[in-house]
Amino acid sequence: MWTPRSVLATLTVFATTVPGIVAQTTGS
Repeated sequence: MWTPRSVLATLTVFATTVPGIVAQTTGS
């Protein structure tokens, strides 16, 4: 079951990892 804390943690992980993945994909 999702709790506000777990949702916030998941969003934080995405917010920190996605830019790095995009940067590697675009090669910039």
